Amino acid sequence: MAKKSVLLVDDAALFRRAAALVVGEMLPEVEVHSAANGALALAVLETQPIDLLVTDLAMPTLGGTGLLAGVLRRGRPLPVIVLTATTAPDFVAWAKRTNAVGILSKPVVFPALGEAVRRALAGGEPGIAPFTLEVLCRLLSLELASVELRVVAPNARGALHFLHGVLRHAETPTETGVPAAIALLSGAEAFPEIRPLALGVPVTIVEPLEDVLSMVSRGRGRVATSRPPRAPNH
Repeated sequence: MAKKSVLLVDDAALFRRAAALVVGEMLPEVEVHSAANGALALAVLETQPIDLLVTDLAMPTLGGTGLLAGVLRRGRPLPVIVLTATTAPDFVAWAKRTNAVGILSKPVVFPALGEAVRRALAGGEPGIAPFTLEVLCRLLSLELASVELRVVAPNARGALHFLHGVLRHAETPTETGVPAAIALLSGAEAFPEIRPLALGVPVTIVEPLEDVLSMVSRGRGRVATSRPPRAPNH
């Protein structure tokens, strides 16, 4: 059976080497790869079969959120553990409740990192779900990012604008504001790109990001419950 593999991404060389050494010693059955920034990590993902991504968020050249947008663009999302010094209690509670992303607060305790990797690669329940556009938006909010998130989804394309981590504007060719945000966030697949935020972006959204995501979730539930039941097999 093929070995499981993990990719550790952090711009601090000493931490990166120590983390790779500890994970390798704790989990000798796991193949450990490393990269110094998001751009180098994307190159590794193109050439190596990676089962788990562990990444810092604040890095030069291409940071963690840019890397995670690139992961979604590949169309092969994978489980992610984020290393961050800016965790908020509400975000951590949501991540633990939904298993949507793994969180480790910095400074990282190496045995805790090894244990988190072990659990994530072990399979079974609960496990970390593959990374999604919703988690990327929550991380942009957590990092107080000011960016334009361009999104191409099967049923919509457009942009989400974050100012200091707050979703302020969304647009598609036919809608703006909350309806546009819901359209962009509702797809099962999305191919995002993070760009610098232009000056003078209008404010068309006053609802908190959490409220917008709740509307998206309720909309998915209505779609699921409105489907006709399958005919029984005979």
